[in-house]
Amino acid sequence: KPHFITFPYEIIVDICRYIDIYSLRSLAISCKGLVFVQRYPPLWRNIHFTTPEEH
Repeated sequence: KPHFITFPYEIIVDICRYIDIYSLRSLAISCKGLVFVQRYPPLWRNIHFTTPEEH
């Protein structure tokens, strides 16, 4: 199973902007439960973004 990386809510916008700049369209659309395709670095392959309610 892919390993999950948890990011604080505050950086979601920055991550989405980074994603958009690099044309990861499916990721730019939704910033929750993102799954990256194989050609991207393993660290970024599967990211779960937290929300304030989850803290």
